[in-house]
Order: sequence, then structure tokens, then C-alpha cells
Amino acid sequence: MVIAPEPTVSTPAPTADPTVEPTPELIPIDQGVWDDLKLVALYNEFNGGRLYKWVGELVDGQPTQVKFFIDPEAHPQLKDHIRSVYTTFNEVITAPLEFVESSDEFDYNIKIYLSPKDEILIDGVEHSGETLFGSFADSYGSLNEVFIYMDEADTLSNQILLFTHESLHGLGFAGHSEYSDSAIADGYADTSVFSGLDLARIRLIYNSPTRPGDRERDLLEIFLPVSS
Repeated sequence: MVIAPEPTVSTPAPTADPTVEPTPELIPIDQGVWDDLKLVALYNEFNGGRLYKWVGELVDGQPTQVKFFIDPEAHPQLKDHIRSVYTTFNEVITAPLEFVESSDEFDYNIKIYLSPKDEILIDGVEHSGETLFGSFADSYGSLNEVFIYMDEADTLSNQILLFTHESLHGLGFAGHSEYSDSAIADGYADTSVFSGLDLARIRLIYNSPTRPGDRERDLLEIFLPVSS
């Protein structure tokens, strides 16, 4: 007698609920990079635990322009360096933002001044450079207007170093890195180029779904710190 096998009962695969958003994969980042990011972008006296950043969108296929105006009195080499910094930002940032130079001192988002040192005061103390967040596009921390000041009497080489440092503040990174080779190191790093960490920091904030006003708990829904 031939006994027929039991019929196979196939269980259909569960169907994804179209009303439930899929959980995005977390972006793994080195623990040291994460600690630096928190210090520079969140936990300092200016950010107050919230993220500041420029935001943009595509309109008719064109990205939002962030216009920078350079003091006409700046040395030609300083002007060229400032332009090269914003070219670097445009190459690194994939968000719909484009940093473009404005020739109109009244049409800008970032204004770069040369000023007497005694006018560059932080808590009443003279500094060689300073970045001020002039205004925000909303209450969450979307940057709208930034002022970067440098000592007009400083040497050209120092002005170039200062701008490299202050330009990162102008992206919303109000704190300072503990890594000495970072252009945003405390006390001004002796470098006119961005370190690998500087560029990584820009990519993490601008090439991921972070939002102005995000706090650490929000960033932990995007990033996964991993100990090396």
C-alpha cells in the first residue's frame, strides 16, 4: 500500500503593514567621533544641547542658496581662501544647499567682516575672531544669518587660520573640539585645512536626516555609536 505524503501546508509570509513606517537603519559612527560631535554641536554654552544647522530644499530643481559676503577690504589671498572653504563645503554637503558669494553687502546670509580687535568682544574680552548667530529662520535652530568677525590688524596668515576655524562655527558647530588637529580646536588650531574629523562632522550633520533643534536623544535615532 502506498501511503501518500501529508500535504504540505505553506504559511504565507507576513505582509508589511503599509500604515507603519519602516524603522530606518542606524548609521554607525566611532565612539570618539560621537563624543566629539556632541561636544562641538550640542553640549557647549551656545548650542545649549540643541543642534543648529542650515537647511535647504530643492525648488524647481535648484538648491537653497546660502549667500556669503566678504569685506571688500580683505586681502585678495584671504578672499580666495574664504571662497575655497565654501567650495569645500559645497563638495562635501549633499543636502540641497549651495554656498554662493554675494557682491551685495545687504543681500547675504553670512557676512564676513574685518574689524578693530577692540570691537570683537566675548564677555568683555578682546578676541581675534568671533562668530555670531544673528538670526534663525525658526524657533528650532535653522540658521538664517551669521556674522564672522576677524581682527583687521592681524597678519594675513592668522586671518586665514581664523577664518578656517570660524567658518565651522558658521555651520552651527558652536563648540570646540578636543582634537588638536581639528580646525575648530579650542584656542584656534594652527591649520588652514580641515581634518578628516572636521569633514566627517560636516557629513554626519548635513548628509543625514538630522534636523535643527535635535537633541542627543534625537540623534541617537539616527546614529549608532560604536566602540573601536
